[in-house]
Amino acid sequence: MQLLNPSISLQAKDAVRAIAASFVTDHTDTHADIYERLSQLYGDLSGQRAVSGQLIEEYSGSPNGISTHDFVMGLEIYFSILCHLLSAAALSPNQGSFLADLASLPDKRFAHRILAILNGTHHSEEGVNSFRSTLEGDWLSDRAVERLTPHLKNIVGLLLKEVEIGEFDGLDPLQSLHSAVFPANLSHVTGQFYTPPWLAQLVLNSVGWDPSEKLIDPFCGSGVFLITALETAVSKGYSISDVAPSLIGIDLSPTAVCAAKTNLLLAYVRHEGRSAASTIPINILCADSLAPTISKGQQLGQGLFAEDAFVINGKAVPAVLAPGNSTVATCLDDNGIALSRWQIEGSGRSEKRSWSTGERQAVEQIAAYRIGPADVLVTNPPWVGWEYISRNYRDRLTPAWNVYDLFEQRGLKAAFLKEDLSTLCVPAALDNYLAAGGRAGLVLRQSTMKSDLAGKGVRRLSIFKDKEPLELTQIHDLGKLNVFESAAAPAAVWILNKGKATQFPVKVSSWSSASARSVPVRSELAHVLETVNITEEFCRPLSMSDPEGRWTFDHSSEEDPIASLKGQNAYKPRIGFFTGGANAVYYLSIIKNIDGKTSTYRNIIERARREAPEVTIDIEDDLVYPVIRGRDVSYWSSKTEVFALCPHTKETKIKPIGHSEMWEVFPKAMTYLTSMKDLLDLRNGFAGWEKKTKDDYFYAIQRIGDYTFSPYKVCWSYISDDFVIAVCGSNSKGKAMLPNDKVVFLPAATREEAYFVAGLLSFNVIRSSVISSVAGRQISANVIRQYSLPQFNKADNRHLSIALVCEAGHLAVARGDNEEAESVYNNLNSLCADLLEIPTRAVEDAASRIEAKLGYYPFKGARKKRASRIER
Repeated sequence: MQLLNPSISLQAKDAVRAIAASFVTDHTDTHADIYERLSQLYGDLSGQRAVSGQLIEEYSGSPNGISTHDFVMGLEIYFSILCHLLSAAALSPNQGSFLADLASLPDKRFAHRILAILNGTHHSEEGVNSFRSTLEGDWLSDRAVERLTPHLKNIVGLLLKEVEIGEFDGLDPLQSLHSAVFPANLSHVTGQFYTPPWLAQLVLNSVGWDPSEKLIDPFCGSGVFLITALETAVSKGYSISDVAPSLIGIDLSPTAVCAAKTNLLLAYVRHEGRSAASTIPINILCADSLAPTISKGQQLGQGLFAEDAFVINGKAVPAVLAPGNSTVATCLDDNGIALSRWQIEGSGRSEKRSWSTGERQAVEQIAAYRIGPADVLVTNPPWVGWEYISRNYRDRLTPAWNVYDLFEQRGLKAAFLKEDLSTLCVPAALDNYLAAGGRAGLVLRQSTMKSDLAGKGVRRLSIFKDKEPLELTQIHDLGKLNVFESAAAPAAVWILNKGKATQFPVKVSSWSSASARSVPVRSELAHVLETVNITEEFCRPLSMSDPEGRWTFDHSSEEDPIASLKGQNAYKPRIGFFTGGANAVYYLSIIKNIDGKTSTYRNIIERARREAPEVTIDIEDDLVYPVIRGRDVSYWSSKTEVFALCPHTKETKIKPIGHSEMWEVFPKAMTYLTSMKDLLDLRNGFAGWEKKTKDDYFYAIQRIGDYTFSPYKVCWSYISDDFVIAVCGSNSKGKAMLPNDKVVFLPAATREEAYFVAGLLSFNVIRSSVISSVAGRQISANVIRQYSLPQFNKADNRHLSIALVCEAGHLAVARGDNEEAESVYNNLNSLCADLLEIPTRAVEDAASRIEAKLGYYPFKGARKKRASRIER
């Protein structure tokens, strides 16, 4: 697809630039509608969604004069043009000849013909009506096409070369084309992680779809589930004409819909020739599949077809299509799919004509309400973070979240909420499009099973909070496998039945691979299965009293082997200090000591996100502390390499030392901080009530309490594959070490208490449970919340024994004595198992699971990495 990639091909780049410029030049009344739709899909394209001038130049060759939205629209139109050309060529006896003949036409004849292809007239003449108005807006005027003719001819030529080398021969070639045309970050912010065909096949196999059953994908993207279903049916002896009418797809993106229609048409022609394309319906709707739920949330007394529910690109539908009008009955077929023509009857007149773009959009949205429930639902719902959804669409969605009681976080937790749109899409899809007793196969984030806040509404396994149960029958946990070619996004497959309650534990097929590299899109499922190890596990809620909480995994199909360990504990983990985005100001390296009270430091500007001038300054040592960073923590070991200026004390806690005291007692530090005030004022990492502290004290940092200055801390790295535990004490000068925001810690008053707690958390049963119940590599402060850990009692010899053994392990690691460290670890596991009354089988099982998941045991350095002993 390189010839069609605007970032690589000069001709493709020129075409995108010309299309975007033409879109601006021929500004029409529909532009506002198009921009509204873009905003709904992409958000405002600023902040983390930003499309930089450099990216625009890379893809269009012109960083100036093209707005972000015009650039994105140029890409979308370019992609849709390619889809229309490819589908038109498929309707001819020879695709290559069709494209070659088209490119050789004189300019005027070419412009006339290409316009017919792009507005769907050509397809209609061939008996295929589903490509009418797929390209939105009226920008495709005769004048625009004539102006673009040289570029459109180049596009045809590029497409011809790609067709001739077989780039479009696969099951879903439009996925690869989409990846070639669109920058990765645009796909990420819209949640367009296109499902590879092999994964679609896995879902269909697991859900047990039979070709006689009606199947729907309400977030269909390029239509991979529908195409894979067709291929499955053909392999079982069914004809395309038997199966295709029962396959339905919906997607909000016109670009995705265009791709899905093209893919289906290519599949029809591939199996049953050109005649099939003109007789078999392509049941793909460009509509918002969440609209029925939005309507329910609005609680309108007029029912689902209330006028307010029918807003297309911010405008009400045409009055003639309003609910209750006889048109609705004549514009839908038996499946509820929009037809290519419609009829107005009433008031003594009758008219029959083709759709306008706005009318077709309205009718397709109505059709999304009218589609009857399917026997099977398979989908990969959009993985769009709450912060990426455009504000307008977010506001429109608010009533929908309320329908299923999904958005319950308030106050401080809401500020850190990382909720995903898929959390709403799942119950909405199962509610509106799956029949009672129907089956569903869902591709979801791994974090849906293991996040503390996001995904709770899906984990409760019911559509509504207290009714419409869902039976989770199987999970495929795909591990670290990079399922999606353009993104590292860990995935899992859930298989569900609608109308039954889930009985835990649930069977899990846990995948592991020697490589986390992306699986090529065109891989066959059989080949993928040959490259991975699959072990059988079982999942259950970490706490049965919290059905919406995180899940944990083990090898037991019966009772929970560590049920006695689960409950609540009094320990409160803390996140280390946070500079609010000004590490380059607060992080220091020491140059020399001056007089025992003051030293010369240099601020560390390397790797800082926000730039700061590098300076060498004298600062009072009392405000400078050694820092423990995430990278400084390894198993039973920690180090400190840098320092931090901390203008807080154990007594002031979250509020720093006052201005007058700073100037009086710490004038050197205050002079330095004042010199950086402009930079510190730019910090945006302070939220809610924290902003007032920053306003009052420009030099304040966050997440500081008396616990920050505790002489001992039990630490673990926040970003890690493993639950890495280490005790951090004070440095040689008795100065407390301060964990930063990449470290989670528990304060401890004494050395014995610190090593006792570290020993409990090092226990491989707890360690195994933690690493199997966290999302990705984030070992948050909540991971130990639901373990019933005893508090340290110095009068209990068992507690003292655990503390002494754990300290001995730290000393062995410090000496580099790996054999001794491993021996100590085994001894520690025995002591903890006795104290917590955990059976030996569970301890051994935990060891096997740690080794299978991490590739080593007991920890890095203590034993060479080796392949898992667990067989598939």
